[in-house]
Amino acid sequence: MPYSLSNRRSSQNLVFQPRKKLLVSAVGGEVFINGDYKHHVFKSTDSFRLFFRATGSTFNYLVVAGASNGFAGSGGQGGNGGSGSYRSAVGENLNRFNLHAGYTVTVGGAGSHSTIATNSTSISSAGSVIGGAGFGGSPDTSSPGCTGTVVEEDLCCEHSCDGDCTTGYGCRGDCDQSQYEYCNQDPSPCECYPSACGTEFVCSTNCEQCGGDVATAGGQGGGGVADPTLVFGGPYGGFAYGQGGGGGGGGGYGGGGGAPNGGDGGYPVGDGGDGLPNSGVGGGGGGGREDGENCNNITECTANMQSGPSDATPGTGGSGGSGIVFIVYKFQE
Repeated sequence: MPYSLSNRRSSQNLVFQPRKKLLVSAVGGEVFINGDYKHHVFKSTDSFRLFFRATGSTFNYLVVAGASNGFAGSGGQGGNGGSGSYRSAVGENLNRFNLHAGYTVTVGGAGSHSTIATNSTSISSAGSVIGGAGFGGSPDTSSPGCTGTVVEEDLCCEHSCDGDCTTGYGCRGDCDQSQYEYCNQDPSPCECYPSACGTEFVCSTNCEQCGGDVATAGGQGGGGVADPTLVFGGPYGGFAYGQGGGGGGGGGYGGGGGAPNGGDGGYPVGDGGDGLPNSGVGGGGGGGREDGENCNNITECTANMQSGPSDATPGTGGSGGSGIVFIVYKFQE
């Protein structure tokens, strides 16, 4: 049979997929298609407009609030992370949106709620599930455990005198003359100075290692939304939205910050990290400072000697990440 235009069209129809039935048509936000489902992802405030819906059509939503800022460290105490929050539902009826009407979808900044306006009660992240924030690590209050004994010793100078004020002075034979030249000075007035150059506190061994144990690490941020039945494996599938930020590490030798975004404690002190935009992840807590002193030239090891400067500044808290909103539905079958 000769090859004709009609024959060519017939052969093409055999390999084409049958056209699917349209169930829902809408615009708003960034639109992604995953199989028979559409995802409307709102990263900033926009409107959602429904043009067509088949009877009984439903949608799923995930409304993530802008997360709270993390707290600064306070002395040796690490700051708490900021909390995240979200609201989600599956199988909501699309008749909550009138056809051809624009409904505002508000995406909250740090510390603000996100909402979806409807023809009745708005859907809001307010009062929603909280992604718990991590607690800040505690300061180290344990005994420093100095490994050396601190003793008071005479310096290397020695002076002697007799009744006629005939004075001998200099360094003891076991001392380095070059390091104690000030010993070769005639005491005036003529008196005996058995320890004319005074005393000093001397560490027998490793006294600079005087310091506390590692401080408690910052707490972990609470788990967030990672439910694939909500996002249907879309472009943001598996991400923990609405998660709390990690706490900051405690002072002392320095505790590590909790995930995500907690700042390390100790020296140098770490600031809490910011939550990513459109994540609803809380800001990390600031790390606790070193709150003590070094073990050089001190009479004894005490609990507040934690191997760092006491004037270090605690870490600042990070900013909470802005929110995000998902509207997902089956648009064809």
